[in-house]
Amino acid sequence: MTTNNTTKVLDVGKSNGESFPLAEPAQGEAPAEGATVASTPQITRFENALQYLEAWFNLLGPNREADESPAALSRIPSFEERTGHFGYLSACTAASVEAGVKLPLEEFISKHELDVVDRLILLALLRAALDPVSEGGIKLVYLLRALGADSLSRRAAVISRLDEAGVMRDLCAIHCIPLANMNERIYRLAPWLVGPLTTGEGDVEGIPVQIPDPIEAIDKISAEVGNVFGAVKIDTTQQVTIWSGPASGAGWDHTVLRRRRLAARLESFARSDGSAVGAELSRLGLEREERLCWAMLFVDGLENPVGIPVPRLLRYCGPVTDPEAAAARLLGPDSKLGRGDCVRFNRADTPLLRRIVWMTRDAHARAVPWSREDFAVAPGPMGEPPAPNTGRVMGFDAQGVAAEGLSRLARGAA
Repeated sequence: MTTNNTTKVLDVGKSNGESFPLAEPAQGEAPAEGATVASTPQITRFENALQYLEAWFNLLGPNREADESPAALSRIPSFEERTGHFGYLSACTAASVEAGVKLPLEEFISKHELDVVDRLILLALLRAALDPVSEGGIKLVYLLRALGADSLSRRAAVISRLDEAGVMRDLCAIHCIPLANMNERIYRLAPWLVGPLTTGEGDVEGIPVQIPDPIEAIDKISAEVGNVFGAVKIDTTQQVTIWSGPASGAGWDHTVLRRRRLAARLESFARSDGSAVGAELSRLGLEREERLCWAMLFVDGLENPVGIPVPRLLRYCGPVTDPEAAAARLLGPDSKLGRGDCVRFNRADTPLLRRIVWMTRDAHARAVPWSREDFAVAPGPMGEPPAPNTGRVMGFDAQGVAAEGLSRLARGAA
C-alpha cells in the first residue's frame, strides 16, 4: 500500500445534517513533486483474533492520560493523525479475512454493515469491557478522544450515534448510565457481546444456556420477572443511576435491559426440547411481548392470592400507546392466550382495562411440575388456595375449569 500526502475525504455518517469527515491517505496515486514519502510497513496477516484486536486497540490511543485525569477536549488529537495507520490496519484485516483467519469482531462489523464511526465506537467499548480497571464502562470524554472527535461537529456526530439513533442502538449493543452531567456519563458494550466479539465464544444474541432442572428454571423466570417489576417501579423523578438500554426513540430506558434478559431467558427455554416452559410457549405460538405477558402471569400464579390488574400487566410488558388495543391483543378472546384458554378474569361485565387477570390452573400446570395446592398448609373450604384475609380472594374454586371465571367470594358478591 502506497502512502503519500494526498488525502481524500470519507463521509462516514451524518448527524443533524453535518458530515463526519475523516481524512484518509489515497491509495495508488503518485506522490506530489518534492513530497517526502514515508515508508509503509509491509501488509501482513494477523495470526489470530487477539492480535487483530490488539492492533486495532492501538489505533484508539492510550486508555487514559498519564495523570489519570479525563482527556480535555482541547487536547483530543485529530483522527487525521491516524489515517495512515487506519488504512494499514484495514489492509492487514482484508488480507487476514481473505486468508481465512477467524476474526469475530470483523464478522460482526461486516454482517451489520457498520461504518467507520460505528467501528471505532465498537472498538472503544470492547477495549473498555476487556480492561480490568475500566470500572465497567468508558466515560464519554474518553470515547470522544478514542474516536479523534476534535471538533464540535464530530462530537455531535458521535453523541448522536450513542444517544439518538444508529445501528448499534438498534442492536441494543450500547448501554449507558445516563447521568445528566456529560462528564460523568458512562457507556458500555452489551455484556453478552464481549465473549462472541473477542474469541467467538458465547451467544451473540445473549441467549443463556439451557437449564434442565425445572425447579431452577422456575426460579430463574421468577428472578427475571422480579427484576422487571423492580425496574418499572423505580422512581424516575430522581436521576437513574443503573445501566439502561436504548429507548424506542432517542434517549435511554432503564427497563429495556430487564425485559430483554427475561425475553432471552424465555427464548432459551423455547429452544430446549425437554423444557415444559418451552413446550408451552411453542404450543401457544407466543412471540415477543406475548411471551413477557405469559411469564408475568406464570410467576403471579406461583403466589397467593393470584391476579394482576390488566393496566399494570401492560406496563410490565412494555410501553404502549394504545392500552385498549394492547389489552385486546394480549388478553382478549382472539389473543393467543385467550384462544389457548390460558386466562381468567375477576369479572366479564367491564372493559379489559378494568379487570384483574390470572392464569388458569390447567395452563399453569402445563409449565410447572406441581399444582398450587400441593404445598398448601390449609386449603380453603371449597378447595381454593389459602389467601390472606384481604376481603378479596383471587384464585380457583373446586367446581372445575368451567367455573373458574370468578372466585367464590367474587361470585357471592355478584
